[in-house]
Amino acid sequence: MRKKQLERPLILIGTVMVLYVWGSCYQLWKKGGNRNLPSTPYLLLWTQLQNQWYPHYKIKTIPSNADKVSQIYLYPRTNTETSQYPCYLVYFPSCVQLGNLSQQLTIRPDADSHVYLFRTCYCREIHSKMSNWRHYTNYYGYDGASQIMPQSYRLDHYNDFQRFQKSQNDTENSKWLVKLDIDKKQGLYLYHNLSKDTLQEMSKKPSLLQRVQPDPLLVQGYRTSFRFYVASICRSDGINGLYLYHDGLIQYSLLPYDENSDNLNSLLAGYPNTPSLQFYQRHNLPRSYQKLLASNPPLQDNLHPFFQKVFRPFQQQMCQCEIDPDLKGNITRVHVYGADVGFHLVNGEYQPFLYELNSGPCQIYPETDWQKLILHMYHGLFQHLSILPIDNRYHNWSQFL
Repeated sequence: MRKKQLERPLILIGTVMVLYVWGSCYQLWKKGGNRNLPSTPYLLLWTQLQNQWYPHYKIKTIPSNADKVSQIYLYPRTNTETSQYPCYLVYFPSCVQLGNLSQQLTIRPDADSHVYLFRTCYCREIHSKMSNWRHYTNYYGYDGASQIMPQSYRLDHYNDFQRFQKSQNDTENSKWLVKLDIDKKQGLYLYHNLSKDTLQEMSKKPSLLQRVQPDPLLVQGYRTSFRFYVASICRSDGINGLYLYHDGLIQYSLLPYDENSDNLNSLLAGYPNTPSLQFYQRHNLPRSYQKLLASNPPLQDNLHPFFQKVFRPFQQQMCQCEIDPDLKGNITRVHVYGADVGFHLVNGEYQPFLYELNSGPCQIYPETDWQKLILHMYHGLFQHLSILPIDNRYHNWSQFL
């Protein structure tokens, strides 16, 4: 009798455990990969990334005395490897920390060490869409800026406010997105008609009014948006450069594109929600830029002229901020930016337009195919930084500035 009484709770507990394991496996399958991944600020702690160094270095993760500062120590296994000196890889979340970074490191590099700081200066300026528009209009003029970003206006700036009022007759049937100065997919609103009262209210707060660019590139009827990665490398010898990775990620609108719709799931790609892996599979949609090019869409593969325009206004400032003088070693600063780009039909050809620049883009994804793309990307980047021996992945990064 007592044995039977014990069997029931044991069966119940066993059933709950089986359901939990099954549910966990299902969620893992649904996301297409490992869900126990570090967030992007802890990219250097990603085991799969560190496995690239393991054949060449002894790896030690050094606990930091500052939040979100990752410090990796790489000691060459032999003197015949890429580097004969120890390497320190340091990630830190804010450009402001460059001035006193040595105080935040548990172990400070010596003069012979190679030090790689995964952060460059001016990143906050580049991260803001409103700041980008201001830089482009100052550098290229309004017409030139409108060839880089969709037609935009800063309504809290008097000249832009006046310019928009004069152009309203020419853009009468356009849709407009209003982006408030808030990060992480917040503060985005769609408008058809902007009354005088609405315009006056918008002019009182930082906001960017941006035209919904017509004629986007469609794949299987869905609007597209591309995430490209750009690396800024600032060396202590003054040889600096900007590099573009040859591949990128594609996001789609969750509903077929309809220019007459007011639903953002139809008008925008990857907003407000990112498509699931099953969405791509169900609609047979390519997930990377190179796979899309392989199917011969009407796109040009050479994006260098476009990215030269995008980054030229920022290039000089990106390597100018001062580094903590107490930080020793041969110092290289590197920063990976994410550029969200869309292609739109202009005069019979698809031209790239910048939607947004991200100074801290997502680089760790649960889906295994995107993980592989990011890992290949960093393997080539580590070769450009002389951390790993060169192979064919080196050529997947190309300098454009």
